[in-house]
Amino acid sequence: MKQVAAILLTVLLFPVLSHAVEIQAHVNRTQITADESVLFSVTINGGKGTVDVTPIKDFKVISRGSSTSVKNVNGNVSKEASYNYTLIPLKKGPLKIPGLIVQSGRDQYMTREIIVQVSENPNPYDDSRDVFVTVIVSTHTPYEGQQIIYTVKIFHAVQITGAKFQKPEFNGFAVKKVEEDRSYKTVISGREYSVIELNFVLIPLNAGELIVEPAVLTCELVRLGQRRRSTFDSFFDDPFFGRATLEPKTVSTEALNINVKPLPPYTEKVPFSGLVGKFAVQAILDDTEIAVGDSTTLSIVISGSGNIMDAEEPAIIIPETFKVYKDNAEEAVTIDRSGFSGKKVFRMALVPVKEGNLDITPFRFSYFDVTKGRYEVLETDPLFIKTRPAVEKEPLEGFSIKDTASFQKRKKIKVEFIGRDILPLKEGIDSLETKTVFSVYWLFLYLFIPLFGYLMVRLYFLFADKPMDEKTVMSQRANMALKKAGKGELSGEDFLSCLYTALISAVLSNAGVKGESLTYTEVRDILMKGGYPEETGRHAAQLLSNIESARYGGQEMNPGEKSRLLSETRMLIRGLL
Repeated sequence: MKQVAAILLTVLLFPVLSHAVEIQAHVNRTQITADESVLFSVTINGGKGTVDVTPIKDFKVISRGSSTSVKNVNGNVSKEASYNYTLIPLKKGPLKIPGLIVQSGRDQYMTREIIVQVSENPNPYDDSRDVFVTVIVSTHTPYEGQQIIYTVKIFHAVQITGAKFQKPEFNGFAVKKVEEDRSYKTVISGREYSVIELNFVLIPLNAGELIVEPAVLTCELVRLGQRRRSTFDSFFDDPFFGRATLEPKTVSTEALNINVKPLPPYTEKVPFSGLVGKFAVQAILDDTEIAVGDSTTLSIVISGSGNIMDAEEPAIIIPETFKVYKDNAEEAVTIDRSGFSGKKVFRMALVPVKEGNLDITPFRFSYFDVTKGRYEVLETDPLFIKTRPAVEKEPLEGFSIKDTASFQKRKKIKVEFIGRDILPLKEGIDSLETKTVFSVYWLFLYLFIPLFGYLMVRLYFLFADKPMDEKTVMSQRANMALKKAGKGELSGEDFLSCLYTALISAVLSNAGVKGESLTYTEVRDILMKGGYPEETGRHAAQLLSNIESARYGGQEMNPGEKSRLLSETRMLIRGLL
């Protein structure tokens, strides 16, 4: 009897937990325009679960999280889980939200199908709207590889907060955002709007029909209270005092169809560079008259707008009468609201090994011109180099032997017998002497002294001889090479090799890295990044060029030239270390 009473008391005092599961799917609106969104929710009464939204194809789905609550109705406790989504329409017309599978525990449920009617956008500059977003592209029919500008403008006539902009995925495009956003004000039908403009540079990777999905802006509109209960309400209407309300808002752009045209068949003999846009090419020669063994720099400059960063090293033909030393390409590319533009410079040092009038075949360059819709082949002007003979080596001074008497045969000296031994031999018993015998103590002491000295040396090297950093190593290498170059007994080749090592090591010491060689551009860039004036960088690069020209030119340097080059190198290195 007591057990029955306890059960009844438990039923009366504690609510009954319901285990029935009910699934509901609903939207806040079934008729929208193309720039509006739908709030879609799936509610599970009686538990939790997972919702599979992958069957939704007519909308872009953005998850807005989930929430749970507990309800108590007439003693019955039920749990409710709500899963919320924002749906952005991808096209116009009647769009379908199909039935979705909901997994709750071991059971599966199916939601009902919902149809949403999407109509044309109203006037994009309708002044009745507080916030809206527009999007335009520079062209809907670009060529493959042609850059297009995707511009988003966010208009708001009221104060907004918590704004979050979600750009499209841009599937099928290479994308780069222009860093600088624009902010300005404009007036539409007498109403002032603040405008935020975002720009993206898109380059289609393949030909065909590509879809740019809608961009989505979520924010909260700041609404001021309209009712006033006293004369002080106007003061407290300021949002700072909490009288303002926040209205959630989600707006989106339309999906854009981009029809990417393939490049026409290429039939030119000149290899296609792969560049698409508008470009120019130029060949520049620093010196057109030099001596054999000296160097001049040939620069190929490709400039214009488009995918300039994809420009590759030109296949220019250099006669065999030149030794060629190529430098790293120099790139100066900027991005703005018109896209990518700039130039790419390919440099090479030319050292003639033969005198005479030498010509360099013009470089031919092919690209696709998007303004003309056809391939263009550009050609640089022909280049001519007049080479002078190398500076003649100083004649070697000859010496003749005038005093032949000094080379006459020397007189032979007769060998004389001095003695049988250095010291006399002692043969008697009295020659033996008794010596004092070492004690064991002294014996061990004498044996321990070398061991003690060895241990001290090891400890010194262990604690005192720490490895030097790379900056110090390269600095010492520069000083040693410069000191060696100052010795007069070195040959011309060894002298120039020491100067080269000293200069390169001094520059690398400023960078704090080890190395054996550098290009002229790298020398200039390292010194300028290290805080040295631009003039110092150019001076070091030119000095390196002079050393390499003398080193590989094959001409002998006279003592005056050696002294001048050594002095110039020593002064520069002292300023760097």
